[in-house]
Amino acid sequence: MRRLDLYVATEFLGPFLVTAVGFVLLLITSTIFQLTDLLVVQRADPAVTFSLLALKVPAALSIALPIAALFGTLLSAGRLVRDGEMTVMRSAGLSVARIGLPVLLLGAAISVLTYALNEYVVPQANHRYEIMLRRAVLADPVPAISENVFFRGTPTHWFYVRRVDRSTRELLDALVYELRPDSFPVIYTARRGWYEGRTWHLEDVTMKRLDADGFVQVESSMKRYEMTLAEPTEAYLGSQKSAEEMSRRELGDEIRRLRKAGVVARSLWVEYHIKLSLPMAALVMTLLGLPLSLYGRRGGRAFGAAASLGLVLLYYVVFALFRSLGNSGAVEPLAAAWMPNLLYLAAAAWLFLRAEWAE
Repeated sequence: MRRLDLYVATEFLGPFLVTAVGFVLLLITSTIFQLTDLLVVQRADPAVTFSLLALKVPAALSIALPIAALFGTLLSAGRLVRDGEMTVMRSAGLSVARIGLPVLLLGAAISVLTYALNEYVVPQANHRYEIMLRRAVLADPVPAISENVFFRGTPTHWFYVRRVDRSTRELLDALVYELRPDSFPVIYTARRGWYEGRTWHLEDVTMKRLDADGFVQVESSMKRYEMTLAEPTEAYLGSQKSAEEMSRRELGDEIRRLRKAGVVARSLWVEYHIKLSLPMAALVMTLLGLPLSLYGRRGGRAFGAAASLGLVLLYYVVFALFRSLGNSGAVEPLAAAWMPNLLYLAAAAWLFLRAEWAE
């Protein structure tokens, strides 16, 4: 069995690696075109340009790995079916699941690798890419204040702005979360305001002081409130991060801060669950591809490639649909993030049962 497992795993790894490299190159094609334009037309520094391209590779790889897992499963198992080797193995009393166990274990390992990439590598690479693009390539040393992003201003202050007009420095629906070492946190929410230099001018302000359990202890209103920071506002803006620039842990911390402040963060909840569900797609794809390969005896590699492309396209269409439904509130964030995987798992279970009944 060890020799058989090694044989099946080797059959899988070949098409998996080729497909992974191919899809990474495909996914960074648009970035290559953009950076080539910056290099040739705007005469950007070649070293910086290539660094920007390298920073896009981890994100592309995290998307390519689950796709490559499906291609590797269908192409490798399909070859075993086409050459009659699968029939011989099943005649020896082995089930489809046991024959494909090495592929399923590799699929699980790919899911773990994808999660690690998304948690520890991709967010930092995306954040560095945005900073380098603004400062080094676009000659913009001051990033704009992002909307709907909770960012850190000082060790004791966090800021959130729903809408911002950079030309007038006007802020709409601003929130300041202040940590106090000698007492409980204080939250300031303002309908509008503006910033200049080190000072934030807020209007129609509500102040809430929280207790140790996160409940509101004191609440008061004021027409105006001014907050002066140690450095100019622009000095803190480089710490801003979008959901793509945050790990799942960081996103969870931000959601908890927003929840304490009374801010609904439905879209962030969806992204939080997606950061776990999307890496699991690699294992889901191998579970679906293994029994599906039994139906490609006549089609050969063409069936494997066509089925892989169709399933990948369908997966991301369903993924985009439920992501939008989750953001709009029509579907709960947890269900929105996991529904594509659950649908594919149901299809895989049905195909496995059919394969075993066929015996």
